[in-house]
Amino acid sequence: MKFLFSAPLIDERITETGGRATGFDYLRIGLAALVICFHSMITSYGSSFQEDVTHHGAGRAWYLILPMFFALSGFLVAGSLERSKSIGVFLGLRVFRIFPALAMDTLVCALLLGPMLTTLPLGEYFSNSTFHQYFQNILGIIHFELPGVFETNPSHKVNGQLWTIPVELECYITLTVLGILGLHRRRFMMLAAFLALFAYSEWQILSRGDEAYTGRILLLSFCAGVAFYQFRDYIRLNLLVAILALAISLLCLTSPQGGYLLAVPVTYLTVYLGLRNPPKSHLLETGDYSYGLFLYGYPIQQTMVFLFPFAHTWWGNLVLSIPMALLFAVASWHLVEKRVLKHKTILFTADKWYQNKVQQLKG
Repeated sequence: MKFLFSAPLIDERITETGGRATGFDYLRIGLAALVICFHSMITSYGSSFQEDVTHHGAGRAWYLILPMFFALSGFLVAGSLERSKSIGVFLGLRVFRIFPALAMDTLVCALLLGPMLTTLPLGEYFSNSTFHQYFQNILGIIHFELPGVFETNPSHKVNGQLWTIPVELECYITLTVLGILGLHRRRFMMLAAFLALFAYSEWQILSRGDEAYTGRILLLSFCAGVAFYQFRDYIRLNLLVAILALAISLLCLTSPQGGYLLAVPVTYLTVYLGLRNPPKSHLLETGDYSYGLFLYGYPIQQTMVFLFPFAHTWWGNLVLSIPMALLFAVASWHLVEKRVLKHKTILFTADKWYQNKVQQLKG
């Protein structure tokens, strides 16, 4: 057991890497690429084929992708909350990171992709209520279809991956409420809140089933990521434990009840991998393309399937879609995401002005 206690603490690894461990960069873009691989099954063959592959044996491993994404997000966002001078700055940073790129993706799909591929006359397309509702995606109110678009594809959704956006917003709202209550500075109370959420989620499925089962797992994984960050000076990183965590995570996926137990082992595995610090590749040095890959992957896959019979195989789908998705991700980062993030100093200025006003009123 001595080797377990000689392993570095999470806090030590954060210090060693200057808080910028490249493992998280590789994980982000790797998981985003795996999401595209996962969707090659449903976009090429349909939902029944995807279920046949992923609900049995080793195919269940696909369901580790999103919990790892959310655990990674919880760990990193907890650090952002701790560094933020106020809840307002924290929320502003989340808005800057999520909504501008989401808005651009929505506009590209509705105003460029849709008119090019719809089977309807353009006048009917633009006057259709489904077209108008699609713009609610900008606010995180997700709609998946555009009129007359991808009707002959195995999947009719334009952007099926966006179902996770409301769950992500729920995670941020939950953390914000806990931050307002000051629990982010009282880690044992935060841990108690996480355990209460875990117990409630487990009770839901044991007592009556839960239609939002997958969403609850993602929320729990996010909360586990937050808890791991808060207890970073207690938790040690060990390769054998990480391998054991992977095995337990896969075991948890074998039953719905076990799914709720997934959050802790999958978070350990994610943090262990994220705090590795390999040299950055040239691609990662030029920008963070993971969010763009996530946003544009599904619409591009759908387009490839619609246009090319070659994309009706999973491998043909990936050969055509991944390079194009990466191209759109690069454009999204340099034309939208990076430009918006450059203006985040506005948040600090506004917060400073607000704090001064509060002090003046108190005075």
